[in-house]
Amino acid sequence: MNLLCIGEVMLELSTALPFANAVCFEKNYAGDAFNTAMTAHHLGIETGFLTRLGTDVFSEDVLQLMKASGLVTD
Repeated sequence: MNLLCIGEVMLELSTALPFANAVCFEKNYAGDAFNTAMTAHHLGIETGFLTRLGTDVFSEDVLQLMKASGLVTD
């Protein structure tokens, strides 16, 4: 591994409607360290990401995203 990014991953919910009126949201993950890790990996740099995740469905989802994207998570 050539780069290790350390930080949190934030869940971003967005909608085209006013937030109070929305019943459906688009889900994305972001954050400065996470975005840096993903960008570095897309540039061909072997990149790891160190964070603390919970046991909820969003944590499982973001871990699957990291693994599927090629980030080192072990």
